Amino acid sequence: MFKEKTKEERIREKEEEAKITNLEIYKRDVFKNNIAWGIKTALTITAIPLSLTVAKEVFGIDLNINNTTWYADFCNTMFNALSSWHTTIVCGAVTTIGGIIGAFPDTARSVDEKDKQKYFMEHKNEIKEGLEDITILDVEDFTKEQLEDYANRGRSKVLR
Repeated sequence: MFKEKTKEERIREKEEEAKITNLEIYKRDVFKNNIAWGIKTALTITAIPLSLTVAKEVFGIDLNINNTTWYADFCNTMFNALSSWHTTIVCGAVTTIGGIIGAFPDTARSVDEKDKQKYFMEHKNEIKEGLEDITILDVEDFTKEQLEDYANRGRSKVLR
């Protein structure tokens, strides 16, 4: 069905991705994408209380159940809680702000990974002197300081 990529193909793809010339442009693009994803998620989550509020307040649809079992009471309480303008506004604001705030760590993580990949590609020969069997796939497991240490002093210095 799906052909699994070989290690060499994955290495080639990662090395191709690491050829970013300007990390600032990459950071800006990733940040825009993360904010757009966060806002889309916020709108999706807000759609439920917004739909219930519009159904109740605009169209006059009342979904309350007249049966008095615990389940019916629970459903009535949930409907009444979710179908108010206050809930819709608060839910929309909280999820939108959360989506925007969540874009910052995701962007930092992505830029850090690209920075390590770029550093690896620029100093590949020096790093391989310190650690012969390292590939760009292993860069995620190292910190930038470790890569710099391998490039500057070699493997023996890092393991001490």
